[in-house]
Amino acid sequence: MDLPEEVGHFYTTTGNHAIRLLHYSNRLCLNSVEIKACRWACNFLIDDDNLVKCALCSTDLYELSEMLDVPHVMLLHKIKFLSLEKDFITSKCGHTLYIENGSRLYFK
Repeated sequence: MDLPEEVGHFYTTTGNHAIRLLHYSNRLCLNSVEIKACRWACNFLIDDDNLVKCALCSTDLYELSEMLDVPHVMLLHKIKFLSLEKDFITSKCGHTLYIENGSRLYFK
């Protein structure tokens, strides 16, 4: 997940964040920058519609990460970010994928 996250830093942040972490506020700022870059990478590599299409075949997270051709950790981050925004995803085809506890995917 290193390269997509680094590209995410390019698109989501400005300035130099390679500073010594002497204060807690500096660490909070760095965490915020890392989260933005990770979210960008997840959204760029894993399209919501594609996630729903692949989940129709299997909701096992390891199989999904193989189908989407992304690392398992990135898929977990994508699901976590989605669960913070909404409880379900509806694809263009009309299928609705529900997210439970930020880690379990299912259809009703």
